[in-house]
Amino acid sequence: MHHVYTKKALLSLHCVLEEWVRLNRLLGKQWAAGGYDLPWWYNERALLSVFSGAIWNTGNLAFEEFSEQKLKGKHKKFGNGRVDLWFKTSGGEFRAEAKHAEIRITERAKPLTKMRVLMKRAVADAGCNPPDHGNSRRLAIAFGVPCLPASLETKQQRKQQKGFLEEAMKVKHDAIAYFSPSVTGLPEINGWVCPGIVIWLKLVKRSSG
Repeated sequence: MHHVYTKKALLSLHCVLEEWVRLNRLLGKQWAAGGYDLPWWYNERALLSVFSGAIWNTGNLAFEEFSEQKLKGKHKKFGNGRVDLWFKTSGGEFRAEAKHAEIRITERAKPLTKMRVLMKRAVADAGCNPPDHGNSRRLAIAFGVPCLPASLETKQQRKQQKGFLEEAMKVKHDAIAYFSPSVTGLPEINGWVCPGIVIWLKLVKRSSG
């Protein structure tokens, strides 16, 4: 399963997100065949590299992890910091901050709450990026990776997988995409299976501090 949706403000990212889905499908298929790895098992920096690759593959420009003056502290004064990603598409320039989280799906878990907290963290971080004299827009990016107990029956895993994707759509966003392969045949890690990845994007108009 996969899905891509962009509001008008981020319409230029639709093809980027389609390519992001394709790259995750390609890497996921190749790495899962070895029985030991998946591209969405990694940290924020690694996940962002796949998104950056999608930007380049669609004829756009990207530059990752660079030094920049950012708004810091209670009074939001400028100080030394780092921007996760700058990129440019036909829709203009963006300065983006990314966060990621593994969302464990169990009977007691509250996945929607965790997803919303994740998005809130990304928005807060993106709000600290400089406005760059209006030349770029601030963008929050959140990656969510659902994790299901490997001990669950396949039918139950599929039900939980579908429920997670339905909850993911409730998180406030300006664009969303997900790739969610079949739970069967996926490698396990420490008793868990992780059927896919979701990315949310949201424009941030000003510092949320």
